[in-house]
Amino acid sequence: MPVMRVDLRELVKHPNPYRDFIVDPIDDAVVAVLCTSISELDFWGGVTARMLDDGTLQTVSGHHRIRGALKAGINHAEIFVGDYSDDDVVRLYARENATHRGINTTATAGSVAAAIRILTHKDFNGLGIVREITDNSKPGRGRGRGRSVKGIDSRRIAEFLGCDSLRPNIVEEQKANLSVSGDIDRITNEVIEQVEAERTAALKQAEKERREAEDRVRQAEIARQKAEAQEQAARDEKERRAAEEALRTAEEEIDDAGDALATAKAAEGELANNKVTKTKVTVESHFDFSGVTRYLTVSSHVTKFRKLVTGKALRDLLPVSEQANLAKHLVDEATRTNRELTAGYIHSEINGQLAELRVNQKKKAEQDRLLRQDWEAKAKKLQGAFSRNCRSMLSAVMELVDHDKKRPKGVTFFVTGEFRTAIENAEKALSLIRKELKI
Repeated sequence: MPVMRVDLRELVKHPNPYRDFIVDPIDDAVVAVLCTSISELDFWGGVTARMLDDGTLQTVSGHHRIRGALKAGINHAEIFVGDYSDDDVVRLYARENATHRGINTTATAGSVAAAIRILTHKDFNGLGIVREITDNSKPGRGRGRGRSVKGIDSRRIAEFLGCDSLRPNIVEEQKANLSVSGDIDRITNEVIEQVEAERTAALKQAEKERREAEDRVRQAEIARQKAEAQEQAARDEKERRAAEEALRTAEEEIDDAGDALATAKAAEGELANNKVTKTKVTVESHFDFSGVTRYLTVSSHVTKFRKLVTGKALRDLLPVSEQANLAKHLVDEATRTNRELTAGYIHSEINGQLAELRVNQKKKAEQDRLLRQDWEAKAKKLQGAFSRNCRSMLSAVMELVDHDKKRPKGVTFFVTGEFRTAIENAEKALSLIRKELKI
């Protein structure tokens, strides 16, 4: 593998395209530790890159180390640059995660997310139809236990990554995290957008090649006609032989150009008909993976936490937006009470939180009931007041109408300003009833 001296300031601009920085973000604390280490020991290995067709260097692994070196003031370093395929890029990223970051949840989930992204892309038939793959396996502690997550088969992901530490059961747990957090749906939608863009670009290229082939056919026909004319106008044997050779060449070019045009038209037609058939899905998140993993970093802890907060008992009591705060509370409480943060501790503490949430829910339900009761009572009271005033108003109007019938001849009925205002208020009241109360 060749070693190149590169500008890290440029390399950091081109991260691994399969690393999902939402699932596996850069950890500033890790960068700070690496910065200190690099400052003391100088820049050290672990960074790999590949060179793209346009000469751009793209990071494969070592994102934290690159940032640590830059933070330490090192702008140039010698790194390994290999000729890696997209599959290699994902596998190297996963192996680097397993080797250097161990049981870190975001690293493991990041490896699974990267595999899901590339395998989803592979499952597009050319640039079109997507095969729906359902995972019917049921990994768990015992036979038949556990719950399968739909999507790309966990064994397929594990085999693709080829890491001993990423066995199918580990992959399945991370898939569960990514599923309830909405990340799998988000990744799927992003792949669909990518494939649509690739198909559009391929279609434009096919159209360009078809136009070029048509132009080539026209130019070949012009050359053939010119060669025919030269053959007819040839004065001696030498000129005639040269014209015949030119004519044969032109006719061969016509055949080749015709074949190229047919191929270009077929490719264009296939792309035009081979549309992306998988529709995007609505991304729903029931688990704040990125928020929770800021505080819980061990996979077994995250799995236990996820199962509890998305379980039937707690999911309606604890909003997704509060899950990260609960994770932070667990870590803070374990530190404050000098207790080991284990899956058992998380289970116990969350059950305690659940009991408290249920008590609070009952209190809130009672407060809501009393609030509704008070509101309904006041609504009835206000309607009663309105009804009494309307009866008084109707009675006064009936008396006024009756009084007007007895008006002596020659007497004018003068409407007072106060009466006009009262009529306007009554009209406003009826308008508000119809508009706001929908009566």
